Amino acid sequence: MRKTLIREGLLGLNKKERQAFLLFMHSPYFKIRSDLVQIADFLLSDDVLDSDELTKEDVFRVLFPERPFDDQKMRLFLSYLQKKLELFLTIEELQKDSEESSWLLLRAMSARKLNRNFAKKYNFFQRELDGQVRQDWAYFFKKYRVELLNVDGVIATSKKNSIDFQVLTDSLDSFYLSAKLRHACSAMFYQSVFNQSYEFPMLGDILSVAGQEQFLKIPSIAIYYLFIKVMQDGVEVDFEKLKNVLFEQKNVLSSHEFREIYTMVLNFYIRKINQNRLEFVPEALSFYKEGLGLGLLLENGFLTMFKYSNIVAMGIQQGELEWVGEFIEKNKALLRKNTRLETYSLNKARLEYQLKHYDQALDLLTEISYNEIFYAITARIIKIKIYWEQGELDMLDHQLHSLKFYLKRKKVVGYHYYKLWTSIINYIRKLAAVNPYDEEKKKRLRAAIESEEILTEKAWLLEQLDKL
Repeated sequence: MRKTLIREGLLGLNKKERQAFLLFMHSPYFKIRSDLVQIADFLLSDDVLDSDELTKEDVFRVLFPERPFDDQKMRLFLSYLQKKLELFLTIEELQKDSEESSWLLLRAMSARKLNRNFAKKYNFFQRELDGQVRQDWAYFFKKYRVELLNVDGVIATSKKNSIDFQVLTDSLDSFYLSAKLRHACSAMFYQSVFNQSYEFPMLGDILSVAGQEQFLKIPSIAIYYLFIKVMQDGVEVDFEKLKNVLFEQKNVLSSHEFREIYTMVLNFYIRKINQNRLEFVPEALSFYKEGLGLGLLLENGFLTMFKYSNIVAMGIQQGELEWVGEFIEKNKALLRKNTRLETYSLNKARLEYQLKHYDQALDLLTEISYNEIFYAITARIIKIKIYWEQGELDMLDHQLHSLKFYLKRKKVVGYHYYKLWTSIINYIRKLAAVNPYDEEKKKRLRAAIESEEILTEKAWLLEQLDKL
């Protein structure tokens, strides 16, 4: 019994649902065979299902204590019971989804030509739909299905001149465009993250249609349309418009769908920043701020150390030091306890360094255990910059040696990051070695630094070169 579908299905029911299933099985309306009722009673009694030792032979003996085991008959019994469970689950879901139940009722009324009943229920259903704030692809699908029933019903009567195909067509177009664009967004995002390859037939044509004024007035279409434009790096993209539509119209999407698109947009920005596309920093920081206010950044009630650190880094880069200070203190309690002190200390040190409070920054860095690679390297980079700016060349040399040794020892860093951080070390050494009066060497060093596609401390290195 351990691997049977029926055992898995029954184990998936909570206590209340198990009791409801037994009531369902005993109901005279469904006219369920007594032997199936007997099996259900047995399986849901005490802790029978929880036992891995339960066999089909055990169940068969409950029904036929005197007969030899018949595997084929037992399989049939369990298959019949599985079908009853599936019917029960369907009914349970229908009871939770009033709109689906209403649509099925409308279909039943239409099939039986209960015209007055249909008209009354149709008007009620339409009022319910029109009163909804949430108007995503699922909303337009429901609207289309109901309109289709209504049109079919009118066609079957003599009132063919009253058919409103426009409402039906508009609902279908809105459903298709919003659903297609949503799936295209997800597919394009996962393609970029996991290096998958997907086909997007007709996407160009769909974008051309969705970009028309009449469809951009529909928020669920506009949100996905604008995000795809962002992903395609179109120069005409209005980032502010995407942000405004997404947050001002967030209630038109389900909470799950809104969180999903928010996360995709934010992760897209972060990936671009990691590719040294720093023009995305203001947008990413703005999205982080909006997400903070809406609780979108929390995972099980906590803010991850990476999100906390990303926000601090971007805020500093944008020069919003006062806001960063408030963020660091206000959100410290949202960090998990096992990383709270180190994450707080490291990011506070980054801010103190930026404020040129070097002693405070160095004191905070003593709280870092260096077990986490991200913390260890970031802390060393801060120390290197402090010692350079203070002119403490011996301490600077020690930290450069320490970082290089650490990178060689930590093979899990990966080639890409190893090359990135060793480049920083090499350029700082070149800075230290250059003659301040040798303009030609300084010019060549500047050109080399500027030519680096990905160099996280590029701006700082160029700033220090200018000060020589």
